[in-house]
Formats: sequence, C-alpha cells, structure tokens
Amino acid sequence: MVSKPKILVAVGHGYYSPWIDIALKGQDQTWLAGDLPSNIEILHYHGSPLNKLGLRLDKFHERIRWSNRFGYALLALFDSLVTFPFLAITPKSSTSKLLFLRHKTIHVRWPDSYLTFRWKAKGMFRFILENYDFDFLFMTSSSSYIRTAELSRLLSEQTPSRFFGGATAYEGAKFAAGSNRVLSRDLVQNLLRNPLDYLPFPIEDLSMSESILGDGVELVRLPHLDIDSLEKLQQLADKELVNHYHFRVKSGSLDNRNDVVIMKTLHERLLNINSELE
Repeated sequence: MVSKPKILVAVGHGYYSPWIDIALKGQDQTWLAGDLPSNIEILHYHGSPLNKLGLRLDKFHERIRWSNRFGYALLALFDSLVTFPFLAITPKSSTSKLLFLRHKTIHVRWPDSYLTFRWKAKGMFRFILENYDFDFLFMTSSSSYIRTAELSRLLSEQTPSRFFGGATAYEGAKFAAGSNRVLSRDLVQNLLRNPLDYLPFPIEDLSMSESILGDGVELVRLPHLDIDSLEKLQQLADKELVNHYHFRVKSGSLDNRNDVVIMKTLHERLLNINSELE
C-alpha cells in the first residue's frame, strides 16, 4: 500500500458530438474546475475523427455486433482478419489541436472508432509511460463525474502492483467497464508488451479484462453509481452520494443527451453537501 499513491486520471473522448460538448460544458466546468489532490493528474485523449462514411461504417459494424450470435461470430472472424496486421502497432500521440480543456489533451494518431479503441488506448499508454510518473492509471469517459479525493483515498488502500479494479457493467459480469477501471503501472506496461493478448474483439473493455485476468490477476470490484436522469439524482440520499467516487451520468438518446445538466446539478449538490459538513 502507498499512503498517497500517484494517480493519473485518463479521460477518453471520441471527437464527435455529443461527447465533445459533454467534456467542454460538463466535465470541464464541474469536477475538473476545482483544485485536485496533489497526487492526482488529469490527461484527456482522443483519436483521429472519422469522416461521414467512416462513421456510417462504424455504426453498421456495431449494429451487426449486437444483432445475433451468427452476426457476432462472422464479425469476430472479419475483425480478426482485418486487424491482425496492425496488432503490434502502438500509435504515437501529440498535443491536441482540436480539443482544448483545462488539463492536457493528447491526440492519438489513429482512426477513432469502436473497433479501433484498442489502438487509441495503446497510444495513450505509450504516451503516459514515456511522460508520467504514476502508480495507478484510472481510465474513464466523457459521461463520468469523478470525486478525485475519494478516488485517492480508495487507492491509498491498494498495493500498486498487479492491481486491476473496476466497476462491473451488470450483475454477474467478470470484466471492468470502460468508464471506471484502474490499472497499476506494471499492468499498463504488460498490455503494451503483449499485443496479441489485447485484441480488438470482443468489445474493448472485455478484451482488456481478459488479457489482464488471463495472467492470474484478480479483478477488484469497485463501487459506481449510474445516474441516468434528474429524477434518479433527486431520489438519491446525500449519504449514498458521498459514499461514491464515480458517477456515470449517461442519459437520453445520442441526439438528445442530458449528461451536462445532470453533471452540473450533481456538482452543485455535492458542493452543498461538502459545505454543510465543514
């Protein structure tokens, strides 16, 4: 255990609507606007956005993935054949000239789609291993609100070696969901050293979990709270809110998201709770 571990929070974004608006108007104006614990740093990352044709193909690809078992099996074979020549590639990154937030943002030089998220993550891994000193990497997404002080307290109780923790997406799931997962530095290094273990199929967070857990590491299940509406937020007691460090506020349809409103309302409520406790 490390009393005050060095934690790098990496927030992954797709450079598309509505994710960019959520990052700019939600995250950057709420939990990222205040002071951070001295042992925590923030890094945003995104890939190279697809053109309209690429987005249509990506959408079609995901529709097949979730259609039926036969479609799923054919897609797995197709993805394996198409991506095999690129498995050992780790993309380079540079400072983003597209997305400007309070904290550093990098552009991973690889097409950004559901299928290729693995390369975006690998590019980020390469960048942080070369540029940051950290004990734990916390990976999250645009629709997440993080209480960084609580995250620090939770990870101060963990050993920064062969540690893999995260929220499970549903009851019975045996993998860490993409919006809430923690890796010790050595596991990040292992993912880059073993490119054939971290495959683009199945879905990325499941693939990462299978790669890490297949090496004998155990998944530490971490708490999370989904808040998909203002009504859900209003129903939650203060005690329940302060017991969590991660809130997933993904809500509404792709064309009509309510994440920003929920994030800002949650932020104001947490500020009020903290002021009452002081």
